[in-house]
Amino acid sequence: MYAFVARIWSIVFLIVGLLFALFPVELGMQLNSLGLTMGLKGYIVSASGTLWFYLTLSLMGLLTILSWYSASNPENKTLCRMLVTAKFISVFGFLFASITAGSVWLLAALADFFVAITLIISHNLTKDKNHYFLQQFNNKKKKFSEVWYGKIDIDANMAFWFRYTLLKGKEQTANTWAICFDQGDIKTGKNVWPIETLTPGNIVILPESSDPTRFYNKRQVFHIGNQHLDEANAIGSAGDIVWNLSFESTGASHRHKPGLIHLLGITQSTYDSCYTDLRFSGSITIKDKTYTFQNKTGNIGHIYGTQSPHLWAWAHCNHFDNADSIVFEGISARLNKRGKITRPLSSFVLFENGVKHHFTTIKTLLHATSTIQEDEKCWQFKADNAEYIISGTAMLQSPAIVEYTDTDGSKLWCHNSKLSKLSLELINKKTKNVRVLEARNTAAFEIVTRHSPSQPIDL
Repeated sequence: MYAFVARIWSIVFLIVGLLFALFPVELGMQLNSLGLTMGLKGYIVSASGTLWFYLTLSLMGLLTILSWYSASNPENKTLCRMLVTAKFISVFGFLFASITAGSVWLLAALADFFVAITLIISHNLTKDKNHYFLQQFNNKKKKFSEVWYGKIDIDANMAFWFRYTLLKGKEQTANTWAICFDQGDIKTGKNVWPIETLTPGNIVILPESSDPTRFYNKRQVFHIGNQHLDEANAIGSAGDIVWNLSFESTGASHRHKPGLIHLLGITQSTYDSCYTDLRFSGSITIKDKTYTFQNKTGNIGHIYGTQSPHLWAWAHCNHFDNADSIVFEGISARLNKRGKITRPLSSFVLFENGVKHHFTTIKTLLHATSTIQEDEKCWQFKADNAEYIISGTAMLQSPAIVEYTDTDGSKLWCHNSKLSKLSLELINKKTKNVRVLEARNTAAFEIVTRHSPSQPIDL
């Protein structure tokens, strides 16, 4: 709700700003005419070419970008507070003008008060919802893909990966995927359905189950027959692999695409870490063998858009050898822009005891270093924000090779392992304290490339 309201106001700010820039006198005359009709007194002056005219234009531009960025990051309360504060300052200013220059200024005060109130109400209504966990698929779009994928750290030498996908392009299918990593032994599976069989998302559905109450009030994003993913449950099958899972979130989530990048439309896909830190319980059955577990660490991510990047690396870990309170995730992608491959665009987030430290800004995109070594299956990175410098190295171990299809029919190959190595160094800029974090075989790490692999494809 808040994301929708803030994005609508961003568009309104942009339109009003353009109208004020092009027709300042005419806009003022319309307001004065409306005020006269309503019996208000006074006159609103809106002349161009003055100091206040240009300051107003700069303010409208700032509000447009701030509102759009806030819509892309609804969990950031500071952005919402900045917008509301700006609107209330103008409300009080317009109220003062209504006393000193005429009651017609009440029109402007009422308009900005309405903006502030809708932002406050919509933010409060959605404060407990995971706004990143929503199906974005629209069947009217000519091409679109959407992916939800998760991983579970079952034990020190075993991990599970599952994936629900929608693809509308040259291929039009819905799929479930699964990989079990068991001490170097890789078992895979995949099921395919026509995309027309997909149930519309973001509604509550109760699948067949011995305990239907677990699905009450849980919006689903993927449902075909017994394949089901909602806000607390993941049920599915892929080949000989069947899973029945429930999960609880610690509340950690993050959008890795900066709001300004989203506003400018620079990238054609978005990655939301909708459930960065989960605890899974349930069972996985591979042929005749069943594994049951309780409260195992994991995550679920969400990708959607019209085209995948040219190349990317992604790593996640919430099961470090020497830290139970740390959750890390990072992604770095290179785009294909009219045949030219961009420099890496990177984003990182780290949670410590629930406190979020993110490295997702325009500065990060411009200054973060990221080296993806496809041959060595290694990724090295470094970034900083106002408080910390973070650097790390991720190494693939016993990966599965998975083939994906893009919306244009082109192929991508994912070198995917959930038993990888990850080392992090976190430096506090103020105290100079250095913290080293290690995950020897509990990190999720993948490199996705468009270079056809020489090794056999697992899935």
